[in-house]
Amino acid sequence: MKSILFFAIIFFLQTNVLARIQVKTNDDALSWLNKYGYNPCSDSDGLCRLPFSSLIEDYQQRFHLKATGLLDEPTKRHMNRPRCGNHDKPEGLLMSSSTAFRWKRSSLKYSLRGHPTQLSQSTTKNIIREAFQIWSDHIPLKFDEVCSTCQADLVLDFASGLHTDDYPFDGFGGTLAHAFRPEDGRVHFDNDERWTDKFVST
Repeated sequence: MKSILFFAIIFFLQTNVLARIQVKTNDDALSWLNKYGYNPCSDSDGLCRLPFSSLIEDYQQRFHLKATGLLDEPTKRHMNRPRCGNHDKPEGLLMSSSTAFRWKRSSLKYSLRGHPTQLSQSTTKNIIREAFQIWSDHIPLKFDEVCSTCQADLVLDFASGLHTDDYPFDGFGGTLAHAFRPEDGRVHFDNDERWTDKFVST
């Protein structure tokens, strides 16, 4: 599902956000780990079970936290940061699947279908255009903007809550955005965030 293109855009469309505290207890953390793909048993029939400490330790190792297997304060703070809405995957799996999801052409069209309420349409367009330009400076892809109703390889939109996919946004704080692999090309931003074109400290 992932496309790393939107990370360059997030870099410019910063949010002035202090994420609401979502993870306080072990139950909160387990729900969080299930949501972001750390528990392979979350959709099983009950025969598959992994200890909570193992799931927490996997998360801590992935993000280079001290691997205590406990929901300690550094782990809580890390889990409560605003983040991408896609599942995290083991690095080995990302590497093995990276060649399977590539654009078949080097020139791509993108369409901006909306903008956040805090920024004008023209400001949002300029930010997106600059982000794609920085991306294309370092990879062999060219990005051309087309109209909001035109057919495009990449479609960027702002949405709230349950929208046009199976990954509903969670309101202010938490998940900021998610994107889909080539050649799907959808990129969705949570419209309930406080988007800004300024760098801010949180």
